[in-house]
Amino acid sequence: MTRAFNDYLDMLHGAAPADDAAEIAAAAMARLASFAFGPKSICTVLIAELEGEAIGYLTYFIGVFMDDATPTLHVADFFVSEPHRRCGAGKALMLEARRIAQDLGASRLFWTVWRRNHDAIRFYEELGAVLEPQDGSVLMEWRI
Repeated sequence: MTRAFNDYLDMLHGAAPADDAAEIAAAAMARLASFAFGPKSICTVLIAELEGEAIGYLTYFIGVFMDDATPTLHVADFFVSEPHRRCGAGKALMLEARRIAQDLGASRLFWTVWRRNHDAIRFYEELGAVLEPQDGSVLMEWRI
């Protein structure tokens, strides 16, 4: 699934998928497993499934928004496979992240999105996210 996400980003950037994609994906998954599921986890992964198949994921970590010294939920990675977009899986993942943030007493969610990813930006705007354009990406903020 992470390889599919990277291939999607490559496509947005106009690049061809890497030749060694399977090797890269295996190595990335091994690292992610230690980051998310090891004894010293630094992030959490939410997974959307359909009939036992992973169709999307959202990875997040908790930080602090220093302007008001409140917890924040930072979405590090978010992806839904192409055939399962616009079916509610992405919205469900984002709403679950928002619920988790609310339970923590967080004031907002943060994430970034490439300017070229117009479909994602439209999706986030429909959720009510506020866009703050940067140079190569758009900082997304979803206040709680």
